[in-house]
Amino acid sequence: MVSRYVPRPGISPDPIQHGTQLGRCRLESKIGHGSMGVVWRAWHTTLNIPVAVKVLHGSGNLGENARRRDRFQLEAHIAAKASHPNLVRVLDFGEEQGQAYLVMELVQGDTLQMWLQRQAVFDERTSLKLAGHICIGLAGLHNLGVVHRDIKPSNILIEPGQSVKISDLGLAREADSDVYAEPAGTPHFMAPECMETGKPFDPRSDIYAVGVILFQLIFNRMPFQGTTREVLYAQVNLQPDWSLPAGSTVDSGTLYILRRLLEKDPERRIQTAVEAIQACRDQVYRLDRREILRAEKRARLEGMEPVEILETGVTSLAHKTWTSIGKFLPISSVPVWVRWTALGILAAASVYAASCAVR
Repeated sequence: MVSRYVPRPGISPDPIQHGTQLGRCRLESKIGHGSMGVVWRAWHTTLNIPVAVKVLHGSGNLGENARRRDRFQLEAHIAAKASHPNLVRVLDFGEEQGQAYLVMELVQGDTLQMWLQRQAVFDERTSLKLAGHICIGLAGLHNLGVVHRDIKPSNILIEPGQSVKISDLGLAREADSDVYAEPAGTPHFMAPECMETGKPFDPRSDIYAVGVILFQLIFNRMPFQGTTREVLYAQVNLQPDWSLPAGSTVDSGTLYILRRLLEKDPERRIQTAVEAIQACRDQVYRLDRREILRAEKRARLEGMEPVEILETGVTSLAHKTWTSIGKFLPISSVPVWVRWTALGILAAASVYAASCAVR
């Protein structure tokens, strides 16, 4: 919904223009494209809100157009059922002037792909939280018995405030569907089992795609690179290069989660989106606790008392402790006779105080 529009080669110019009215929506500008349609920013004249309208591509082939229309309608039906805060919401579906269209909420944000193209840096903790939020949306989808089949950065929208939404259900299918399970998806994010035909759609293939995204965020590269043929071969037969970029470190717990997400065998992979959410949350908590302990250790070494502020994290506030005062008046600099005299006076005062209490 927010990726910049790039004309697709081999597709005839779109007859839909600025100002075209489709149902209750007046089209304003092209803002992106999905697997089957061009996405427009539009104004919903009844609700008086901005919306996103996906308009189905035409291919020029009547048979192909019919198949596209069926898939487009299936996307609408699946998306309409998938009401979840981490999924782009569908508002309407219709056909006008021989053009099928889908009306969705307009997400005010950028795709994860756009963030990556701007060389945005995601630290380990943020990467885990992002993967967890993607899995929250997938859990809502999988609970409906639906597999997305095209999880990738260009289909992940990040709103201001870091809310995450999954978009583009053009390849989504019901897990128990008897529809022919043709290989589909984006090669770099396809699980090994997706290369096989005739197999039922499996939610664990979406979990694998989340692992690829998390790998990309942590390592700043894809698990496998090369031509489409080379990548597809590697997805089935090879292991990623687990060597870290120079100067970087990754916690062993994070690497363990990544290895389980990217298991070739679905039976050994993290099995559900809920399990992946919990794994990411536990690891974020572990990283947070590690930082707290490090802050407390630094504070003790610096003679500062660590103070935990729940709303904002951990900080250290300086106090006039004996340790900090000692930095300015080292005890070793005081003459020995002065120390013994002070100790004697203190002992005599204690004895006198005790005798007074007895009387």
